[in-house]
Amino acid sequence: MAKDIKTCQAAGKLVTLSLGGATGQVGFSSDSQAQSFADQVWNLFLGGSSSIRPFGDAVLDGVDLDIESGTPAHYAAFVNRIRSNAGETTLNATSFALNITAHANATLHANTTHGHANATTTHDKAKNSTTVIDVTNKNKYYYITAAPQCPYPDAYIGAALNDAPFDAVYVQFYNNYCGLDQPSDYNLATWDTWAKTKSANKNVKVYIGAPGSADSAGEGYVDVGTLADYVADAQAKYSSFGGVMLWDASTAHDNARFDLGIKNAMTASALKLTPEQLPRSNTTTAAAPAKSSQASGRKAASGKPRAYSRFFRL
Repeated sequence: MAKDIKTCQAAGKLVTLSLGGATGQVGFSSDSQAQSFADQVWNLFLGGSSSIRPFGDAVLDGVDLDIESGTPAHYAAFVNRIRSNAGETTLNATSFALNITAHANATLHANTTHGHANATTTHDKAKNSTTVIDVTNKNKYYYITAAPQCPYPDAYIGAALNDAPFDAVYVQFYNNYCGLDQPSDYNLATWDTWAKTKSANKNVKVYIGAPGSADSAGEGYVDVGTLADYVADAQAKYSSFGGVMLWDASTAHDNARFDLGIKNAMTASALKLTPEQLPRSNTTTAAAPAKSSQASGRKAASGKPRAYSRFFRL
């Protein structure tokens, strides 16, 4: 898997470790236990070091929390410890990138002071070169995301979303009463309000989570055209909107390339709003410990079934 991870990263894809799942009875008994586990994840999969590295020299791009059972407490401590280990406690992805750019520019400026000839060479190289991404470089930004259910607030990860900074939430609008197949109860507007008023990171992005096929979830599947309408509405109304997450990659691919259909529709509607901008492709895959089963009737606090998920994000 290490080679596959690095191949995806070299193609511009973020690969994150998804924790939890549909049937994982997980949780922490204290902040200190959550912090200890964060250190373990950091050393095994992210920017730390350990004699055991399951993916060898491949360094994952972050962690995703798909907490659908167990206990909800102490996840903020886990997230904040990952941030602390990464040196990102006062940064988000944008400000981190700006810091890296500023540091690179400062280094380039310092190097030019060693002589005019050397400065000219450096300048020419800088003009004619492109950024090379070292996918094993540990000095990078680490993303932390979550996959809450659409009922707000989420019963398991809702508190942590307010108390710790997440980069994105992949809201599961399926297997719930507020799914995409229930337009009168669909509540992306609620999540947009949360992003702007309650989230610990006011720049958090909210994704529409959708089934990749009719067989991918117990309920909530809609066709590409219907999902495209939801997307176009979100692009026009909600500044927190980040894109689409599909559960899951394989079923979406086999469903007449459902993934490609919604990607193309999303790009087309975005260009209508901002025609001067070039299309973006931000596909993210998740490396998760196990494949979850189909929804089987387990109920959410609202009395509605909760989603079983891993994700493919567009």
